[in-house]
Amino acid sequence: MIEHYLTYIDHYLQAKPYMGILFAFLIAFTESLPLVGTVIPGSITMSIIGILAGRGIISLEATLLWATLGALAGDTVGFFVGKYYNERLRLMWPFKKYPKWLTLGEAFFRKHGGKSILIGRFVGPVRSSVPLIAGLLKMSWLRFFVAAIPSAILWAVAYLLPGVLIGAVSLELPRHVTTEFILIGLGVIVLLWLLFWAAQRFFTLVILTINDWIDQLWRWLYLHHSSHFFLRAITNHRNPADHYQLTLTLLAFLSLLCFLGLSILALTVGPLTNFNEPLFYFLQSTRLAHIDKFFALITMLGDAKVILGISLLLIIALGIKKHWRAAFHLVLVTVLSAAAVYLFKWLVFSPRPRGFLVLDHSSSFPSGHAGLSLAIFGFIGFLIAQQLPKKWRWIPYTTASILIVLISYSRLYLGAHWLQDVLGSLFLGFAILLSVIVSYRRYPSKPFRNLKWLVFLVVALVLPWAVMSKTKLHTVLHRYAPIWPVREINYKDWWQHPTRYVPIYRWNRFGHPVQPFNIQWTAPLNDIQQTLEHSGWESIHTKTDIQTALGRFASYKPERHFPLFPWLYRDKPPVLFMIKHLPHATTIIELRLWESGIRFEDNAWPLWVGSINYHIAPKRLITLRRPHEISLVNGGGVNELARALTNYQWKKIFLHGSKKPKKIRPLEWNGEILIIRSTGAL
Repeated sequence: MIEHYLTYIDHYLQAKPYMGILFAFLIAFTESLPLVGTVIPGSITMSIIGILAGRGIISLEATLLWATLGALAGDTVGFFVGKYYNERLRLMWPFKKYPKWLTLGEAFFRKHGGKSILIGRFVGPVRSSVPLIAGLLKMSWLRFFVAAIPSAILWAVAYLLPGVLIGAVSLELPRHVTTEFILIGLGVIVLLWLLFWAAQRFFTLVILTINDWIDQLWRWLYLHHSSHFFLRAITNHRNPADHYQLTLTLLAFLSLLCFLGLSILALTVGPLTNFNEPLFYFLQSTRLAHIDKFFALITMLGDAKVILGISLLLIIALGIKKHWRAAFHLVLVTVLSAAAVYLFKWLVFSPRPRGFLVLDHSSSFPSGHAGLSLAIFGFIGFLIAQQLPKKWRWIPYTTASILIVLISYSRLYLGAHWLQDVLGSLFLGFAILLSVIVSYRRYPSKPFRNLKWLVFLVVALVLPWAVMSKTKLHTVLHRYAPIWPVREINYKDWWQHPTRYVPIYRWNRFGHPVQPFNIQWTAPLNDIQQTLEHSGWESIHTKTDIQTALGRFASYKPERHFPLFPWLYRDKPPVLFMIKHLPHATTIIELRLWESGIRFEDNAWPLWVGSINYHIAPKRLITLRRPHEISLVNGGGVNELARALTNYQWKKIFLHGSKKPKKIRPLEWNGEILIIRSTGAL
């Protein structure tokens, strides 16, 4: 159906090519006008235009150009109206009747300054009114265009790109599934737009509700004399009406409760424990040497020696400059966080993840790196923010947050901690950080007189980290290097009892058994490959790229539907991947062999473990349900493989009685395992 309309549109636009470009300009222009643009779903309309561009019906370059010009023109109109009418806007309809529309935009603009034009275009409630507010608040034309031009370009690219991709992919699809694919693509865009819209309003409502509750609680505490001691302990004496102190206190208390809850889970087998191992196995399966080095450097920034060294240097500097209150609270947050981390490591013992060259016997819970970095770097970021104008305070907060997130993730990536260890330490560090900030804000200090302290801050951050990186990088890399032990066994013992030494199932990237090892083969790999090629098998060299991924939507052939990421065993991909086409069938046989991690004491030939299965052709190219792509019915191709083994000695064994894991049952595996060795073997 849609293919028919697209053909009609194609013929029409070929006759009048300017109409498509004009439509893109008008949509972008209208979507950017004040008030009007708020009710126009730009993401949907621009995606439709993107589909036309992606299918080559209209020029992509011209569409991007004129969509950008349309967006810029709409912004310019809004800015001109705000600048020309100025304060008279407040007396004009509809702003006189709905003054909140201007109030929201002004609050957003005052908070973000000139960059609000850049980011405001992607924020629903103020999306099209920011240029109007900028003109109202007398921003210069030069500053406006400096922000508006890149904003319009980014908007055009971001809103056209999903449609362009959908249109480009649809060209590769069979005609009878094009309509379905485009409808699903548009449906996903609409769904994402609705979710984003709902999330914005939900969180706005939640924040307003919480603020209202805090105000009511503050008034209630103020009216009850028994709570006056508590209020005096948290009140900002420079601004007694500052209810933010109560918000911070409640957040600190809530964070502490979350930490105590995770402490109990660390001592028992709680719900979060079920996520520890899957996340650990998944992250270990993604490790690469150059990324290991990066996160080793990051994790050293969170080392106790480095963080305490940074804190000590800054305390000395603050003391020399006689900023006693800032120095005292930096000492306080350092001592409290370090003491709390080591106290709970002693109280709550949790073994660390295993599988590395060096085994750490200390408690895994909580993570000292994550807890110390959040508390200390968070407080340093807070101190820096107090010295800056409000519009620049996001810089130290964002920088500190990025460092904390990277350090926390490095502990998970390197396998130093479980998920609950990092989450627990973050809650603990957050509780300590907020408590110290509440104490500091009772008598806020005046900003420092100059910014020379920033130079010393950089030195204090870099010096301990650089020293640690120079001296300990190789030690850290060695410590967190994954180890897969190699086992030596007797050749005859293996032949007589093959399942005693090789695991029955292969685990996926999340640590769950998903496939049986129904092949064990000892022979040189080249001999195996040549033997199979002589019998009609093909070697497959898979790669993951955009073309491969998009090819899944264009063909029913099973060989176009291999996994996007290779199946792993011992965190390594198969050393050999071959397929065989069955005559008069849409199903193929897949054979994968991996290094087993086993070598023989009395035979130099390697032992490979593998899986053989049928790969079923998909019945639908586009579906929301994931069908079972592989099958082991009737051995999964074992009999076809056995016909090619004329130069090998082989036997079949059957596993009976063992309960199969949940993900294995749909494969219909009968327990058959094929054991293969060369005829010249011992």
